Amino acid sequence: MQIEHLKEFLLLASNMSFTKTSAETYQTQSTLSRHIAAIEEEIGAKLFIRDTHHVRLTEIGKAFYEDSQITVEDFDRSMRHVESLKKRGEILRIGYLYDAARGLLPLISEAILRSNSNIVPEYQALEYGDLMQRLRQRQIDLCVTLDIDPDLGDSFCRVYIGRDTYYATMPKDHELAGRESVTLEDLSKQPIIFPDPKAMGAINAYYRRALKASEYGIEPAAYYKDIPSLAYQVECGMGLALVFRHHQERYGDRIAFVPIADLAQSCRVCIMWDKRIENVVQGSWVQELRALEK
Repeated sequence: MQIEHLKEFLLLASNMSFTKTSAETYQTQSTLSRHIAAIEEEIGAKLFIRDTHHVRLTEIGKAFYEDSQITVEDFDRSMRHVESLKKRGEILRIGYLYDAARGLLPLISEAILRSNSNIVPEYQALEYGDLMQRLRQRQIDLCVTLDIDPDLGDSFCRVYIGRDTYYATMPKDHELAGRESVTLEDLSKQPIIFPDPKAMGAINAYYRRALKASEYGIEPAAYYKDIPSLAYQVECGMGLALVFRHHQERYGDRIAFVPIADLAQSCRVCIMWDKRIENVVQGSWVQELRALEK
């Protein structure tokens, strides 16, 4: 199976259009159809259901799509690895959680470069859901994030380098905004904006535990999918929310941040990576990162 044909399959599965895919890959639709047919013949199953107007994946096609993403990513990484070795530089893809990690990146970079001056850090700022998805799919090698997802298991290594906690956030003219602190009971009487459970499942679960939503009977007044949108929703008076303290530096001039007196939960900021990457990126970077642990 040719890797280029597999990439064409992934592109077609993303846009569901033979016309668009053939144009983007600079080939005729008949050539693209032959390539897809060759893959289907090789695996012995249909990947697409096609009619005059629509294209959609079969169930086998959906499963093959998920696995093929990893295969193509591994191939591309291998090629990048070869190219970096040719240039005597090793790319280490680092994802980080916006403001939670921004101030820690120089410290982390220094530690990595001490271990191997040929390592080239490559940074990506991402929301939590995208960050963890890319780490699972090996689209990044290492991330700086909040350790809030108990389902990640032991396949990921962690170095803890700080702590963060939730603050209540609200419009600056809200009745609670002038207080030194609020309680969970205070918040239970207000409309609360929750993380979207589909886009931010782990954050949603952590959020509910922190709010004691079941105990106080708190239900979402609205949902958010990213922090910039949440800040806008709060500023417009759509509801209150819990926001990690590290966001105050960016949004504190627009919305009020108030400590929660009886909030028991805090979370740890950590550097996280898949153990398998240790055999790919050479150097003593693991030991250097572990030396940063607090």
